[in-house]
Amino acid sequence: MVQAVGQVVPLKLDVDRKEVAPIASKYSVSAIPAIFLLDANGKVIGKVEESEPAKFAAAVNKIVKKYKAK
Repeated sequence: MVQAVGQVVPLKLDVDRKEVAPIASKYSVSAIPAIFLLDANGKVIGKVEESEPAKFAAAVNKIVKKYKAK
């Protein structure tokens, strides 16, 4: 999966913390876990709601493939 994505910077945020509220609001986090893929400019290119590893990897690969095709 990392090969498909290229350079990855994981970030985990505790959306229950007051200081994180602006970020949660910006990305419309309404449930957790919420996993977003962003481009280098912070634009959301996809959201993954799968927790099963194989399905998660497939969903990420699908988003990355679509993004790279642009």
